[in-house]
Parts: sequence; C-alpha cells; structure tokens
Amino acid sequence: EKFGQKNKSYHETKMKLANQKGYRLITIFSDEWILTPEKVKNTLKQIFGVNNRTIYARKTQALEVTSKEANLFYEQNHMIGGDSSGSIHIGLYTDQLELVACMSFQKSRGFNRHQKLGDKGYNLVRYSTNGANIPGGASKCLSYFKKKNEWDFIFTYADLRWSEGNLYKTLGFQDDDVDPPAFYYVPPGYETREHRFNHRKKAYKDIFDIEVMTEKEIMDFQGYDRIWDCGRLRYLMVNSQNGTRNY
Repeated sequence: EKFGQKNKSYHETKMKLANQKGYRLITIFSDEWILTPEKVKNTLKQIFGVNNRTIYARKTQALEVTSKEANLFYEQNHMIGGDSSGSIHIGLYTDQLELVACMSFQKSRGFNRHQKLGDKGYNLVRYSTNGANIPGGASKCLSYFKKKNEWDFIFTYADLRWSEGNLYKTLGFQDDDVDPPAFYYVPPGYETREHRFNHRKKAYKDIFDIEVMTEKEIMDFQGYDRIWDCGRLRYLMVNSQNGTRNY
C-alpha cells in the first residue's frame, strides 16, 4: 500500500479485468517465487495439466494420516504450507506406501451463519498432491472422510489468486459466498509476507498502549506495509441424508 501505492482492490480489480477479456489471471507474490519456486512450478503444472506423472486414485489406498506427516506433506507441496488447524487428515498411498495426496478437515468453529445446518460442521482446510496428477484423488479422500465421520455440512474456500474453484464444483460443492480481499503484513525489506493474525493488538500489549493505538498504527510504527490478495470463493456441501434445512 505504501511502497507501491496499490489499494486493497488492486489485485482483485486486475483479475476481474483479465477475466472480462477472457483470460484467467494467476497472481504470484514475489516471496512465493523466490522462497518456494518448486512449489510454485508444481502448482502451475497442476493448473496447466502438464504433470510428468499420473497416478489413478483407484490404484491408491485411502488411510488416515498423522498430523505430523500431513503437516510435513503440506510444507513440501502446498502453496500455503503446513496445516496446524486440521484435526482429521486423509491420505492416499501407493502400493509402495508413498503418500501422494492429502486432504485435511477442521471442526467448524464460529461459523454461525450455518449453524442452522446442524452441529457437525467441518472446514476442508487443505488438499494437495505431491506434484503428480491424480484423477479422482480429491473425490476419494472426500468420500473416505464422509464415510468415516458424522457430518452435517462441509465448507471450503478457493483462493482466487490460484484457483477458480472448479475442483470443489466437481466434488459436488455449491457456490456459497465471496470473501473480499484480505491483507498480509510485509516487514521492512519486502522479502516476505506475514499473516495478519500473528500481529493482532494483544500480541503487543507489553510494548504498546493497545487501548490508544490501533493495530495498523502499531504496525506502521514498526515499518510494516500491507499487500492484499484477490479474495476467496466459499463453497458449501450439505448432508442431504440429514434433511434439507433453510439457511
């Protein structure tokens, strides 16, 4: 915002203008390309369908994965990195016990708008392969989860910088809402981004007078800038076996 004079709608507007011209825009931040180039390349290969390796889901076995193993898998393969929020992890293994895909779910907390759908709600927080093309992989992970767990609804998000949400539509999710662009804090030097939740005012209660200063004032004082993404699409799946509810 300060260094580049770009407001919170800059990347979202650029994406929409590209879409209007018939183009799909993929927005890659510089720290992603500099710090994790192989993850960027593998993600682009997934998008373009040019993977060097194809593994059919029917050739794999679905099993639960430990949090430690799932977190390591995402650190190596998912653009966002590790997942510390997921409580249930479903993996696909080859006959050689190689983990080639993983999907993680977190129990819904504070999703009040959808409490009318029931108490057993889950957030699908991650899905990734190890770079291979795995036809039917996401569907097999999701089917395993639904079979093994009691659930009323599942919701998930597609990051518009990278995704148009086609995977979730294929899995049977319905369009639910659009989240506006969110920001990341950028420390002096502009080499990385830091999640805004790590810089909430209460984290600075021993350093600044948080009763007087706003979060942005605290961050400005420390030399931080901000960068905004393109927003997110939200998708919802309701368990029809539990009856139809209005929401």
